Amino acid sequence: MFLAGAHDSLTRHTGTNAGPEGTILANGGRVLDVSAMASTVKEPRARAYRAIDPIVWPEGSMSLKS
Repeated sequence: MFLAGAHDSLTRHTGTNAGPEGTILANGGRVLDVSAMASTVKEPRARAYRAIDPIVWPEGSMSLKS
């Protein structure tokens, strides 16, 4: 499933279930994948990090890998 967001990146989620009021709940395993493409090496990383900034996940943990 894809999440709406920035037009210059792609955020996918897996291992999730629909929660109350349209929330997305983790159902185990790796949950988010944020990726981007650009014509330089540095720009995709910047785009992906911009896409990560608005994600609020109080009970989760993030492992940022590039």
